[in-house]
Amino acid sequence: TDPAGGSTADTAGGADALQLTLLFEHEERGPITAVATMQGMLLCAVGQKVAIWSCRNGELRPAGFHYAGFTAACLSTMGNYALLGDALRGLHLIAWNQKKKCFEARSQRIDARAAFACEMLLEAPPAGVG
Repeated sequence: TDPAGGSTADTAGGADALQLTLLFEHEERGPITAVATMQGMLLCAVGQKVAIWSCRNGELRPAGFHYAGFTAACLSTMGNYALLGDALRGLHLIAWNQKKKCFEARSQRIDARAAFACEMLLEAPPAGVG
């Protein structure tokens, strides 16, 4: 916390140190276990709920949520898709429907080992591959 009352975090303390500034603050009921971005919005796993937040007029506002039924330990996104991983319930693929403002369940793989695949970087294949 800086002396002026704002929250900042200083890395390494050198002259060229980077600082983080708190932009939004919001309390949730339950632990935040994973965060990611999706189409310019914030995706956050809180307890058994995955919530999506948008920034409008300088404020963080809820845009929708998905009740997963388990605590997502990891979260990866690509486009409007989110891959939720849980050590006991495997992987669950959900899609954000912008028109309906809701998540839709697309697929799941109930295999504890599959949850570790959630941390993989999801991106388009290199040119000439595929």
